Amino acid sequence: MLILAAGADGELDEARVTAAIEWASSEADSYLSARYPTPISPVPPILTNCVGDIARYRLTGHNTLENEVILRRYEKAIDWLLRIAKGLADLPGQDAGCLLYTSPSPRDRTRSR
Repeated sequence: MLILAAGADGELDEARVTAAIEWASSEADSYLSARYPTPISPVPPILTNCVGDIARYRLTGHNTLENEVILRRYEKAIDWLLRIAKGLADLPGQDAGCLLYTSPSPRDRTRSR
């Protein structure tokens, strides 16, 4: 990760790492908010790994640093988040029943006569 997050001087660019993690967290929240209140708390380890994979992909910056493993892990992370958003998977330790969708009751409907 040091190479991916190195500044011009070759040293770790902490601001760049922080920005990548914040971006990845925001990206994950954009999917998760379809079913869960965000930000997620407590954060399950699988979500931490998922956000890490997204951040690592974002840190590659361009194709020369991107390799097959980084790309595959990023794609798997996004696929998992998309499955959660669609209700095909659940986030461990979270109550997916917190968002309720109801249809209008018959008496809420108006009829034109």
